[in-house]
Order: sequence, then C-alpha cells, then structure tokens
Amino acid sequence: MNVISYVILSLYIVLILLALINGWKTITKQAKPLMIVGECILLVSLVGLIISINLFSLSTLIIGLVAIQITAIMNGLAINKKINFTHQFIRFIIGVIIVLLLIL
Repeated sequence: MNVISYVILSLYIVLILLALINGWKTITKQAKPLMIVGECILLVSLVGLIISINLFSLSTLIIGLVAIQITAIMNGLAINKKINFTHQFIRFIIGVIIVLLLIL
C-alpha cells in the first residue's frame, strides 16, 4: 500500500512542479516563494517517507501540503479575485487521501 501512496505523492509533486513552471509568469510575487518552499518540503518529506515512515516525515508532508494549499488559494485570489472552491476542495481531498494511505 505504501508503494501506491509514494507513487501518488510523487505524481502530485510533479504536477505541482509543472504548474509552478508553466504558470511562472502568472503566479504572484508573494506566492512564488511559498510555492517553492512548499514544493521543497514535499520533496524532503517524500525522501523521508521512503526512508522511514515516522511522525517527523508525516508532519513534514502535512506542512508541505498545507503550504501548497494556502499558496494556491492566495494565488487564485490575487489572479481571479475569487476562490475556486471546487478546485481547492479536490486538492484538499487528494492531500487527505495521500496522508491516509501513508498512515493506514
């Protein structure tokens, strides 16, 4: 089961990285550093989880997911002047699924 969660987390990290690269010109100045930090935290947590699933690795993963979620909301507000609730809800559910797969 952990292999599946590693693959899902890896795909999620790659998708976030592609969104960051693809939307570099449209992402706000305030969101760019947070997005990069969130991406780095997710990468560190992935390596930590592959080595050993422990409280530190899971905490790092959750912090990274929250940082990316907050950044996406901030960026959406700055660009579109509104929150796309469906998009953010789906991102949240994907994050919850990844964490639950790693815990169970």
